[in-house]
Amino acid sequence: MVLVRKYGIGGGVLVLALFLAGCAGLFNKPPVADFSWKPVEPFAGEEVTFDASRSYDPDKNDTLDYSWLINGERLTGMIVRYTFPDNGVYDVTLTVTDHCNVSTSVTKRIIVKNPSPQIRGITVYDCNGGRIEAGDRLRFCVSAVDPAGISPQYISEVKWDFGDGSAHAFGKCVEHCYSRGCRYYTVTVSVKDDDGATKALEKTIYVYCKDYPPSAIFQVWPGEITQGTTVYLSGENSHDNDRCCVPCPDCPWDCGLTTPECNGCRPYCNGRDRIVSYRWTITPSEGSSFTLWGREVSFVASQTGSYRIRLQVRDDENNYASATRIVEVTQ
Repeated sequence: MVLVRKYGIGGGVLVLALFLAGCAGLFNKPPVADFSWKPVEPFAGEEVTFDASRSYDPDKNDTLDYSWLINGERLTGMIVRYTFPDNGVYDVTLTVTDHCNVSTSVTKRIIVKNPSPQIRGITVYDCNGGRIEAGDRLRFCVSAVDPAGISPQYISEVKWDFGDGSAHAFGKCVEHCYSRGCRYYTVTVSVKDDDGATKALEKTIYVYCKDYPPSAIFQVWPGEITQGTTVYLSGENSHDNDRCCVPCPDCPWDCGLTTPECNGCRPYCNGRDRIVSYRWTITPSEGSSFTLWGREVSFVASQTGSYRIRLQVRDDENNYASATRIVEVTQ
């Protein structure tokens, strides 16, 4: 009414024409919708960035609104981020709306690839306690996930190779026993997801010989000892009874106790280097006892009578053994 009174009928027509040339008119061009994404070939479980900065308003207006429809979810903003939970082909729709509430949509198809499973690590637990030894029952567990799955149960298969020629085992946690010690083994675990993608991880372990107490053995010379003679003692024949080969509960026929050799390894380890301590206690029939240390020692028999000689050996696992002998010293 005000415009008509001020400008007359012709002025009202002019205002109407200007209005029709704007939002409600045929002269308002719809916006152009376009977008890109990175990475171009994403994996499931990987964040994807969608960018609608290619969209524009031909009327030079900068007030576009952005609405996205991705995997059934609605997002807003020129740049959005989304993580696809599983591999497959997805349609992504962008709708842009200008200040005149005119909208344009574009849909693009994105292929989301299946990633390989992820193995976080292998743990080995000795059910017998202590260090890993031949004949021990070991428990192997793997931590693995499928990045394309909603939860770790999408790992469809776990296969173990224990590196000793035994049959494969299957399962997230399995048990195994090595009958042969004194050597390294490479354990390989392979996991497979529900889409057939695989991943493998290796772990090297050392299996010790089975720990048993040592044996203390010593020699004394000369055979006849007189007062003032130097007595020589040697514990070189003492040995550690750790076994290289020990039957496992699931394969008692393998590496039996009477096996002379076990795949190139003697049934008993060479224990001399595993005896870490030799302690000699010399006790004469009269007077105080004294102590000597070492694999080979000597002392002077300064008096006649009997001498009590005791050797105590200790192995690398703090197991002890002892041997005692009485020698006579004459004039």
